[in-house]
Amino acid sequence: MKRFSEQLKIQSQTVKLTKAEQADLRDRVVSYMEYHPLPASMKTTAAPKTRAASTKSQILTDTFGQFAIPYQLLFKLGGVAAVFVLVFVPFMAERTVPGDTLYAVKVQFNEEVRSSLTWGSYEKVEWETTRLNRRIAEARLLADDGLLTQEIEESVAAAVKVHSDNAKREIEVLRIADADEALIATIAFESSLGVQAQAFSDDSATDQGEPGVARTGMLISDMIDQSRAAIPQTASTSVPAYNKLMARVELSTTRVRDLRDAIDGDVDAKDLADVTRRIEDIDRAILAAIELASDESTEFDARVALSEVIARTQRLIIFMTELQVREEVTLEEVVPVVLTADEQTIDRSTKMTALDTGIAAVTAAAAGLENEQLAAKLTETIAALQITRTELMVIDSYPEFVKQSQAALALVADSLILVEQSGATSPVDPVATTTPAIAVDLATSTVDTATTTVETNQATSTAQ
Repeated sequence: MKRFSEQLKIQSQTVKLTKAEQADLRDRVVSYMEYHPLPASMKTTAAPKTRAASTKSQILTDTFGQFAIPYQLLFKLGGVAAVFVLVFVPFMAERTVPGDTLYAVKVQFNEEVRSSLTWGSYEKVEWETTRLNRRIAEARLLADDGLLTQEIEESVAAAVKVHSDNAKREIEVLRIADADEALIATIAFESSLGVQAQAFSDDSATDQGEPGVARTGMLISDMIDQSRAAIPQTASTSVPAYNKLMARVELSTTRVRDLRDAIDGDVDAKDLADVTRRIEDIDRAILAAIELASDESTEFDARVALSEVIARTQRLIIFMTELQVREEVTLEEVVPVVLTADEQTIDRSTKMTALDTGIAAVTAAAAGLENEQLAAKLTETIAALQITRTELMVIDSYPEFVKQSQAALALVADSLILVEQSGATSPVDPVATTTPAIAVDLATSTVDTATTTVETNQATSTAQ
């Protein structure tokens, strides 16, 4: 019997139902269960699962879970954050001044990135000059609001020194590769510092004249003066080559015109006309330099004239780009008007008329004086004025004419003051002995800053 059961077990393992037989058997079992349900007495209520059992069951049955990561949303949020950090924050930082939260972003990120993207020593000199002008403009803004503390002023002065030293170092690097470009860079850099020094000196003089007002910006002004004094001085015969000068002049004059077009609409018509007049002066100076360069004997004078054009253009650029400079100094102080040949002729006539009127006034006053000693002095003065008048008639150089004519007119004014102090009166109105204010100012600025002279039958000389 035992053997039979073993054989049955072995045979049962070899017998398998087909798919159809399995389906038929399943249907029969299910049908039997439906017609013969389990009695209620045999059913038991399942015990409630505890939290531990439920957790254990979940752990045992849920081998892993599926989570949907919103990659698109994450990319969008990352893009917004990148735009905010790389675009919006640096843009807002450009409007800051020392003491603001984002000022470090402006100086240490924005400007350093731009410095790393600046190629060429000349361009680096320009960029360091721009950074120097930025620091000075920020200091002026704080000073106007009464927020320029000693600590901030010291930091700005230190920054001015750093940028100035960087510019001079790049000039020395440039001097090794291209001496002409180094000279041109030196001219432009010195011109920029000159404008800033002039603006700060005027500002300091204003503060000094107001009682109870603390003088601010003195550290910065002193640092600018030190930077100017430390610029390597070149020999008077060291002038850049003509071709290099012309190439740089073309670039600078193009920028000046672009700036003039940019401020059109933002300034009043008079200021725009003043800027346009300076550009016309520069154009005439360039034409005069080109004419001088056509003759080998005057080619050096042409290069000197173009060097002055670069200086004047740089000062004009600083004036147009720096709002605080425009508030501290006038355009005439930064870039004086250069009279044309026709204007020089008119000014000559005006000054000669004023001198004749002055001589007549002094002569009439001397004739009616009872003080013989003063009358004798006035007689000597009249003789000296007559000699000066004769010399003025044959002077061709306009700057020399202005220099001597103004000295003569000043002598006339002093003589009339002596007459007035003596109690006597002159039959000639002293006001008539002075030339129109505009003509005098223009001529004065032309003489005081002239570096080259062009004859009166040529275009006007360049002036500083």
